Amino acid sequence: MLKNNILTIALSILLFVSVDARIRHVPSEYPTIQDGINDCSGGDTLLVAPGTYYENINFNGQYLVLASTFLTTGNPDFINSTVIDGGSASRVMTFETGEDSRAVVTGFTITNGYSDNGGAVYCENSSPVISNNVIVNNTASTGFWPYGQGAGIYCDNSEATILNNLIINNHAGETDGGRGGGIFCQDSSPDIINNTFFGNETNGYGGAIFSSSSFPVITNCILWGNSAPEGSEIYYEGDPPQVTYSDVYAGWSGEGNINSNPEFRDRNQGDFHLMSTAYGYPYDSPCIDAGAPYIRDIALDSLWGLGTISSDMGAYGGGDFELAATEDEIPEKPMKMALVKNYPNPFNSRTVISFYLSEGSNVSVEIFDILGRRIESLHNSYLEEGYHKFAWDGDGLSGGIYLYSVKSKSFSVARKMLLLK
Repeated sequence: MLKNNILTIALSILLFVSVDARIRHVPSEYPTIQDGINDCSGGDTLLVAPGTYYENINFNGQYLVLASTFLTTGNPDFINSTVIDGGSASRVMTFETGEDSRAVVTGFTITNGYSDNGGAVYCENSSPVISNNVIVNNTASTGFWPYGQGAGIYCDNSEATILNNLIINNHAGETDGGRGGGIFCQDSSPDIINNTFFGNETNGYGGAIFSSSSFPVITNCILWGNSAPEGSEIYYEGDPPQVTYSDVYAGWSGEGNINSNPEFRDRNQGDFHLMSTAYGYPYDSPCIDAGAPYIRDIALDSLWGLGTISSDMGAYGGGDFELAATEDEIPEKPMKMALVKNYPNPFNSRTVISFYLSEGSNVSVEIFDILGRRIESLHNSYLEEGYHKFAWDGDGLSGGIYLYSVKSKSFSVARKMLLLK
């Protein structure tokens, strides 16, 4: 099961800090993204209009949702048309002040970053949510170290959630020893879900992913066409990463993994959607319906969600979680009450909240908006000990941050979740 690290905070604190949460806009209210970040707080959403922004931004400990209008429209065209360009001067985006999963970046093209560690996104002692972005043509390199690390994303002591990103054509290293053309992990355990890695390279170790003293959980990903002298797709020091239901060039042991050409539609033109004969292409990609059986595709259309049995692998699959745990993962008698993170998160329309009860109790499961107003009660009565799950459908609501709380006589917890529309 994906580990329990998404969007956790006490409800009383959330309600206190979220009363004045705002939706702010760049450039109509702030001339730069950094100006907007500096003025945001308390769970604000900073929406960025289409355009190219030449910036090197730092979240500086703020928790907010930084998003293109992909967040409010669901139109993927806004990902390509809303660009944060580092100008090859420094890394594009920095999280280094304890930001947790309340800090979210979604819906951008992140490009032309340059730094020794973390060309595009740098995460140190922080665990943001990085979702639905194109991370392309970034460099991790330096004149005084013999290597660069994490051209796409750098994780040091991080539990970042890296979800539905296209991570392509990033380069780590100068003459020798580069580490992690796509992602570098050190003392970290990120969730890496439904990403596509292609064309990332290093002259050292781990063309797509480098892992040292870390335990990344890699699910529903495509790692193909990356290059390195050691570990063209994945290189690890210490324990191997957990890789399941992924397409890995040259193969990788793990449940549901395959080693097959993913059959992208036109990778030379930057189209990494999967071929499907149903839409006039000569092949069906082997990644269609090959993902984890407990995840469904967020949509069924010509671009996202090409099969109906299970999720597709890669950046354009997944997103709709069907089961919060398999039957084998449910203990017969839990030692304590434990809340499993809602999944998916972020999500489009439907998510599942699940938990274990060590003893029977009256339990309430409620949904709140970002201002703390209760919008739905999913349950408010007695439950027996054991495993329970409740689905919530946000259809008809606007996209943004919502809260859910689970309370029993001995347990109370609340978490934030991000509804994508």
